[in-house]
Amino acid sequence: MTSYPCPACLTEASLESGCPGCGRPPDPVAAEVIQLDAQIVELTGQAERARLAYADVSTQLQVARQRRARLAAQVWASARPAPVPARPAGPPA
Repeated sequence: MTSYPCPACLTEASLESGCPGCGRPPDPVAAEVIQLDAQIVELTGQAERARLAYADVSTQLQVARQRRARLAAQVWASARPAPVPARPAGPPA
């Protein structure tokens, strides 16, 4: 049974019998507004949890990328041969 506050007198009404306070017939639109209020509260919580999870994973990804870049630079630096000093130019031939 879906209950909602009667839009006319605010008495608790239902989709089955309408409003016992003022006799207004059942109002499916008013009942849906109340259902959507509850759904919005739930979805807001879910969205906030998802936002926090995304922020956490995004931070972890950024840290991993930065560490990878530093380590890759170390690998490249250690893999390059030491520069060979240039030979002095001999007399022109």
